[in-house]
Amino acid sequence: MQAAQSGLSWNAVRKFLDFTGLSQQDLAKYLTIPERTFARRREAGTFDRRESEQLLRLAEISQAALELFDGDTAATRTWLTSPVRGLGNARPIDFAKASSVLAKCAI
Repeated sequence: MQAAQSGLSWNAVRKFLDFTGLSQQDLAKYLTIPERTFARRREAGTFDRRESEQLLRLAEISQAALELFDGDTAATRTWLTSPVRGLGNARPIDFAKASSVLAKCAI
């Protein structure tokens, strides 16, 4: 949480993108920021507190999925970003965006 308060570095975000296989455009969407703002954060080298907290939520979901798939990164990526019938054909990662929006509403 301390890292989120001071803002996550671009290096941490890049590692997350590499792990999940998400594009920068997808991550900007999940962080609910315009792609241009995302680009400015990348250029500055740090993300703000709210964006960092949302990214940490995404990372927690990704870590839980990785544990579910016994450390299989490829299976984790596929599951997170593919439609799941049990979720009404939504992608599990889409629920991360919904939970971050709900968290903002609760503040």
